[in-house]
Amino acid sequence: MKNFLTYLTAFMIIAVSTLLVSCGDEPSGSKSNGGYGDLKGNLIAIGLTRDVTYTSAVLLGTVAFDKITSDHTYGIVYMEECENPDFDYNLNLIDGGHSDKNAKYEYVCISERVTSSASDGKFEKQLVDLKPATTYYYRAYVRVGQNVNYSDVEKFVTTDPMPEITMSTGEATDIYAVSGTMNGFVNVGNLMDVNEAQFYGFIFTTYEQLNDPAKLSYEYYNEWKANHYETDEDIEAPEEVTTDKNLNGRISRDLKNLIPGTTYYYRTFFRWNGKYFYSPEIKTLKTKGLDEITVGTNPATAVTGKTATLNGTFPYSLVGLEKVTCGFMISKVYSNPSEFNMENESVSEWADRKGSNSEVFYIQGSTTNKDFSVTIRDLESETIYYVCAYIYLGTFNGKPMYVYGPIQWFKTEATENESNINVWSDGQYPWRPDGYGYWFSTNRGIDNSQSRLYVDVNHKAGQKLTFLLIVSSESGYDGVRISYDQFTSGLFSGAYEDNYSITFSSTGTTTIIIDYVKDSSSFAGDDMAIVGEFSLQ
Repeated sequence: MKNFLTYLTAFMIIAVSTLLVSCGDEPSGSKSNGGYGDLKGNLIAIGLTRDVTYTSAVLLGTVAFDKITSDHTYGIVYMEECENPDFDYNLNLIDGGHSDKNAKYEYVCISERVTSSASDGKFEKQLVDLKPATTYYYRAYVRVGQNVNYSDVEKFVTTDPMPEITMSTGEATDIYAVSGTMNGFVNVGNLMDVNEAQFYGFIFTTYEQLNDPAKLSYEYYNEWKANHYETDEDIEAPEEVTTDKNLNGRISRDLKNLIPGTTYYYRTFFRWNGKYFYSPEIKTLKTKGLDEITVGTNPATAVTGKTATLNGTFPYSLVGLEKVTCGFMISKVYSNPSEFNMENESVSEWADRKGSNSEVFYIQGSTTNKDFSVTIRDLESETIYYVCAYIYLGTFNGKPMYVYGPIQWFKTEATENESNINVWSDGQYPWRPDGYGYWFSTNRGIDNSQSRLYVDVNHKAGQKLTFLLIVSSESGYDGVRISYDQFTSGLFSGAYEDNYSITFSSTGTTTIIIDYVKDSSSFAGDDMAIVGEFSLQ
């Protein structure tokens, strides 16, 4: 009954106003655009709105125009309330138009138009997909040819769902260097059953200026930006994340790629048809700082004249990544920490060192543990190498972030027995040397063929020959066989990489034959073998 009396009172006010205008001069709200005369207040009557809900409303009205022709349309133009308080609706609410009164491209107030198909000048239009709890302005229009006349501007407000919504923001959990979990509570009750688009999640920022419930919102930021476009203050728009997991109102969201040592301000939100509703409070999440993510460069192990295992460690449990990219930088020239920088363009990958002018190289891998290691090969004998372990945390604001350990060094052993090893190849498909101690088979893709490599070793009793063997082939069919004296190995095939050792029981010279053999069927993998890093100890 109360709503009915409100509507009746408003309708009577409009009717009386219309009668008074019809007896006087042209109302200020009317606007003439052509030669068909002006629309007086008594020619267009906007009725009260009906069935106003959260996201829809029905507008009623009548258009009476004394110059009706076959080339005419009539209906309603409506728009959402602009945030600019100086916006002049009477002059700037135009069909398909916008206001640029303040020449700010961010402030574009777009109007929508609905057209009536009735022949008697009456219209009843339902507007849908409106924003809840939002003021809308509207006016009737008549278009005849290119001439458009409007009525005065009226307004209505969609229903506010906030009384039905319970929201709060909880404390952050699982906080690491580059990730953390935001928690909150959003219960929308029966609103969950409506058809219009609904989302809930968290809005967050790193700007302390927005750490205020009156400021951490898109509405505040958009108005701030429109009024500060000529200032030097730099504040970026807040970010948001949504989630479809809601456990009796409880929501949470894991955030990745956060910046170490940074404070994030956040609050929960509920978004419905583009309208945001926010929790009353703001919480903070501060990630672990780089001072807590210390990387250690441990001493190298298994050092020989050609190889060494590099070792590192870091607090994996504080980073917040399931798999962490890590590695080592190595140089035989530089020992200054400033030279060990992954962002330095003069640093090259160890695998690309052949022909490179770089003096600092890196080897990269990954780990799911606090300790990590990489075996590096093809080192020079009796040489000091400087090593620095590092981890990669991600790219932030377009810049990669690395954390480095201290510089350690090791010295490779002497390889005085290298002259006792002679490697060579011949035949139709000889193995090809790369100039760095590695040999590659050459019968790739050739059925019923073999590529043979010879290794002549002058040895003493008890000495052991070790070399690296890598195979990439069709498993069980193509691969490597090793033979010497009366011994022949099985087939090394598929994806294989390991050190192969031979211990000599007597003094003398032994020729070792390494064959990459292929059958008559197809091939797989790289269809080749690699050997190298020969060492006699």
